[in-house]
Amino acid sequence: LDKWILMADIQYRNVDYHMYGDDDKVKNYNYHPKFNFLNPKAGATYLLNDHSNVYASYAFAQKEPVRKDFIEKNSALPDPTPEKMQDIELGYRFTNEKFNIGLNGYGMFYKDQLIPTGEISDTGSPIRQNVNDSYRIGLEFDGSWNISKQFNWKATASFSQNKIKDFEEVIGDTRIFYSKTNIALSPGTILSSNFSYSPITSLTFSLLSKFVGRQYLDNSSAKERSISAYFVNNLLANYNFTALGIKNISATLQVNNILNEKYEANGYTFGWMEGDTRKYYNFYFPQAPTNFLLGLNFKF
Repeated sequence: LDKWILMADIQYRNVDYHMYGDDDKVKNYNYHPKFNFLNPKAGATYLLNDHSNVYASYAFAQKEPVRKDFIEKNSALPDPTPEKMQDIELGYRFTNEKFNIGLNGYGMFYKDQLIPTGEISDTGSPIRQNVNDSYRIGLEFDGSWNISKQFNWKATASFSQNKIKDFEEVIGDTRIFYSKTNIALSPGTILSSNFSYSPITSLTFSLLSKFVGRQYLDNSSAKERSISAYFVNNLLANYNFTALGIKNISATLQVNNILNEKYEANGYTFGWMEGDTRKYYNFYFPQAPTNFLLGLNFKF
């Protein structure tokens, strides 16, 4: 067993809610739900050699709905219930002086997952509801490469499928059914890169890039109610020095969205039925064009 690392833990949680009073939407409400959760986890890592290992883990987790899930839910739906998840992961990691590479595959299988509906409350919080069966299956990569003493590159990538097996959408008195539809606000592709150059020890320039794939505003997988994929680049310069007896001064200049990309990172939708026709408005949170930040940090 000298090449094995074994892990196991178990968590017990007791949640006892007392909620009563008046709200803008719900008058004279009185909720007193109690939840008891037992969440086990186990895993094993096998050391292939001094530089690499493989691992596997299993976890069962339960999580309670929060206050807003009770107060802001669709009145046509039952009270929210805890979500339950089984998480299975398999991975590989390699590390040496030049490279640090990790590959992780996961499957998260949910019962009664609380997912965003695409609408928001009067205070801007996403409204959530339970769905019977859903899953998130994906592959994650992270890596770094010390190209030389001056150059370094770090990157991450995530590819996933985030699906609801069977979903019933309630719009007024109308119910619409979907099969294997995409979970709202869950992009299937996320890529990031950080390329750094340090001409001297105290000075570093970095190019930070991020790509986020299409996100659907609701759970219908309708392209007309979605956020388009976007690609954003930022520049960062950091210089460390000492002065006036101060142990370390860090000066940072960050230029965001250097290509002046016009994009939205989040949003929501509101829909209703007119006869047999679905109507909707989409609302987006546009992000800033090219902008910069200048910062100073002092360490005494």
